[in-house]
Amino acid sequence: MKESSVKIGLKLLDEILLPNGCRLIIGSVEMVELPDASVDSIGQIDLSSYNCAGISGLDSYYSLQKIDSFPYVNQDVLEQSEFKPTDK
Repeated sequence: MKESSVKIGLKLLDEILLPNGCRLIIGSVEMVELPDASVDSIGQIDLSSYNCAGISGLDSYYSLQKIDSFPYVNQDVLEQSEFKPTDK
């Protein structure tokens, strides 16, 4: 949308016609524009820092509010975890 403060440019890679008549669009992200103030000190987008909405499905909209941040999980963390995958 022209008035949106977040703009995402996609390159069309594929288009699949679904049984319900809708089209599934597959693309690669080529460009992202957003307000400088919405990027925090470690480079993450803070969606709650400006007036924006999220969508679920076709007709449900939500306000966005950050709840918390959690440490990034990598292979080292998984190997040290007490939760190990079980063999079946």
